[in-house]
Amino acid sequence: MRDVSVSEKFALFMLKEKYSFNYLEFKIYFIGSVLIEMIMDGNLKIIDNINQKNKLFDSKYKVTLTTKAPNKEYSRVVYNYIKDLNKNEISLKDAIHYVLYGKYGFSDKKYRELVSLVKTSMISNNLINIDKKRGLFRTKDVILVNEDKFSSLIEEIREEFIEKDSYNDKIILLVSLLNLVNCLKNVMNKYEKSELKEKLAVIKDTDIYEYVGVAREVYTAIVAAIS
Repeated sequence: MRDVSVSEKFALFMLKEKYSFNYLEFKIYFIGSVLIEMIMDGNLKIIDNINQKNKLFDSKYKVTLTTKAPNKEYSRVVYNYIKDLNKNEISLKDAIHYVLYGKYGFSDKKYRELVSLVKTSMISNNLINIDKKRGLFRTKDVILVNEDKFSSLIEEIREEFIEKDSYNDKIILLVSLLNLVNCLKNVMNKYEKSELKEKLAVIKDTDIYEYVGVAREVYTAIVAAIS
């Protein structure tokens, strides 16, 4: 599982928890995970603004593309989409919105393309399988999670986060996302939950944790708008 992207690990966990790629919370945090991983991999660059008191939650907070294209095909879709917007800079919030709803706010074509490529990658990594279920009018794809891979992912979180005192950016991103959707508590015992609480307090000061907060802000705003 060490070579699997954070975005795919997050998707695997969410799918195991019976979420689907069409669930709003899943959509926003998944897009956020792809974008944040692109920042960590050097495909997107954060533009610092020393005049912003809290730049990460400011709508003017910007990122820009670098010349380094992503290795993952689904990340390249996002990279090229941002490139095609012909913007030198874009806020992280707007980037999430554009991938989710399109430039003009009414098309999920880019998101569906992203999901299709992610599913292909997850199948290739033996994380999921697709089962065909015949319905009354059409055949439906049902995603089946590889239970062994999911167990390996839980063990990886224990080894790389619960049992350690220092963490790499990838595990911080994964744990931050899973904590945001309240999934981690379902797979941990009493001691691990206590350790998780203490360690989350430590990583709240990291840039990665704050990047995830941008996705949370987007989700909160959209829910408020449609409520």
